[in-house]
Amino acid sequence: MQLVTILPSLAAIVAISVMISAYAATSRTARQVKLKIDRDRRDRH
Repeated sequence: MQLVTILPSLAAIVAISVMISAYAATSRTARQVKLKIDRDRRDRH
């Protein structure tokens, strides 16, 4: 009976951690892309 109450919270924790890691990965990639664009723009001038 306890397992039934634990499972939904466990699923919520997993979903939240996955969302956080996905957000961190996308923000990191966006930062790298922005840095690369800035570097290219600087080289062009």
